[in-house]
Amino acid sequence: RKTREVIGKYGNIISESFKKFIACQLLDSCILGIITTIEFSVLGSRHAVALGMMLAILNIIPYFGSIFGSIIAVIVVASTNGIGTGLITAVVLLITQQIDGNVIQPKLMGNSFSLSPALIVIGISIGGSVAGVWGMILAIPIVNIVKQITDDMITAREAAVLEAERYADADMLQHEDI
Repeated sequence: RKTREVIGKYGNIISESFKKFIACQLLDSCILGIITTIEFSVLGSRHAVALGMMLAILNIIPYFGSIFGSIIAVIVVASTNGIGTGLITAVVLLITQQIDGNVIQPKLMGNSFSLSPALIVIGISIGGSVAGVWGMILAIPIVNIVKQITDDMITAREAAVLEAERYADADMLQHEDI
C-alpha cells in the first residue's frame, strides 16, 4: 500500500510537472510572439504579425526553434525591406532571444516550478548534452521531479534523525531515573 501511495504521489508530480512545463512554454511563446511582432512593426515589416506568430510557434522547440525562426524572419525582412533592415532585424532578434532564453523563460519556469533560473539553465544544458533536443524539452520537468524526490529524501532523513534524537533523549532520561 505504501509503495502504491509513493508511486501515485510521484506520478501526480510528473503529470503536474509536464502540464506546468507546457503552460510555461506556451506563455513564453506568446510573450515572445508579442514582443517580436512589435519589433517587426517598428522596423517597418509588412509581415510583422505573421513573422511574430511564426517565431511564437517555433519558440516552443527549445533553442533550435527560435534560431530557425529568426533565420527565416531575417531572410523575409531582408527580402522585403532591404538588407540593411534585415541586418538590424538580426541584431534585434539576437538580443530578444538572449533576453527570452536567459531571463524571461527561466523566470517563468522558476516561478512555476519553484526552481532557481540557474538550475533551469543548467538542467536544459545537461539535458541537451545527454539527449539532444528531447533532453532540452524534458529537462525542466525532470529537474523538478529530481528536486522533489531529493527534498522528500532530505525531509525523511531529518525526521529520522529527530526521531532518533528523541529516543536517545528518552533513553537517557530513563537511565538517569534509575
